[in-house]
Amino acid sequence: MSHLLLVEPDDDLCLFLRMAIGHAGCRISITGTMEEARDVLGSGERVDFVVTNVGLPDGSGLRLAREAIETGKKVFVLRVSRGRIEVCDRRGLVFRGNQLAVGDFLKKAVLRRSDGKVADGKAGQVGHNSSSMLSTSTRGSA
Repeated sequence: MSHLLLVEPDDDLCLFLRMAIGHAGCRISITGTMEEARDVLGSGERVDFVVTNVGLPDGSGLRLAREAIETGKKVFVLRVSRGRIEVCDRRGLVFRGNQLAVGDFLKKAVLRRSDGKVADGKAGQVGHNSSSMLSTSTRGSA
């Protein structure tokens, strides 16, 4: 069974994503801060996926994402703006949609466990951007 670490300070979004991703049959650990996430990642427990918000109360979700990528985790970074959520990985933007569409995207990503391109939640087109918000300090490791 896969293990996903969800790092999200918004309780409502956490609950929604946990319900959506939970249908993929994976174990989910939820934290709201960078410090709590680092505790889980450093515990020796196997974590396959990390889903983090860009903004965390005690630090940068991007920094946490870079650290997780360096240890071989599959990482998705969420950027929430005006009811829309953008999902980025180490390659850049891979998905954009509302909560329902993003929950479905993440569930499929956990089930698929691959790096394939994924369709945009609104337009039905492949969403892939060559510039990655995760690439600034980890060019060699990404």
